[in-house]
Order: sequence, then structure tokens, then C-alpha cells
Amino acid sequence: MLCPPGLKLCGLNMFSSYEINISYKLFKMIPSYLKFPKESNYLFLSIFIFAAAFGIDMVTFPTILSKHHVDASQIGIAFTADICGGIFMSFFLSRFVARFGMIRALKISSFVYAAAIALIYFYQGFYLWVIFAFIMGNFWFAYVIIRQAWLNMQ
Repeated sequence: MLCPPGLKLCGLNMFSSYEINISYKLFKMIPSYLKFPKESNYLFLSIFIFAAAFGIDMVTFPTILSKHHVDASQIGIAFTADICGGIFMSFFLSRFVARFGMIRALKISSFVYAAAIALIYFYQGFYLWVIFAFIMGNFWFAYVIIRQAWLNMQ
């Protein structure tokens, strides 16, 4: 029979009541150390949402493209366009942030990325899909790097 440590239910007393009391007090203090400013909470939420969106894209995009009879090699090209967009944005990211500021650049990149995702699901043709994938790669890279820089500055 398994018993939690420190309990006398099983006839075992592994920890003294003093040790249990100290552990309990330390455990109760943890939430006070995890309180972040409001902006950081939104930042961590955005990390989760962007990771979920990126993961969903990796599953649904090939499905949508194959549903529209796109070859496997063209599906690979579409995903390469996403990566190429990120590489392209890496050359212009410092200018983008310098022009708009960090918070505004985060807002712009998240809006454009969300709009590109919303529009890409309405499949209009393979080349338009590749253009939207390129745009998504640009602004996904921008958002992730700006967000990480902002997080490191706090």
C-alpha cells in the first residue's frame, strides 16, 4: 500500500512534522514568486497560442493542399516558402522594429500573421498559397524574435 511521505497511515513516519510544516510553507510561497506583470502574462499566453497555431498549421496545411490535388513535391515547396519568409525577414527585422517600435511591431506582426492564416484556408490556387506561406513565415519569425527579445529585456 502506497502512502504519502510523512503520514502515519501505513505505520511509516518518514518525515517529522517540522519538516512537513517547512515544506508546506515553501510550497505555499511558490505562487507569490510566479506572479508576473500583466504584460508578461499576455506574452506567455501568446507563446502558447503561437505554438498551437504553428502546430495546427503543420497538420492541416498538407491536408488542405492534398485535398486540392497538390503534389507532394509542391507541398514541400509551400513549406519551404514559409521558411524562406523567415529567412527573408531576418535581414529586415531590425529596421522593422526601429521603424515601428517593439510593441507596435508585435501588434503588426501578430495581426498580419493572423490575417494570413485566416486567408490561406480559403484555397484559391497554389501560387497564392505560396505567397501567403511566405508572408506567414515573415511575420511569424518577426513576432517570435521580437517577443523573445522583449521577454529577455524584462
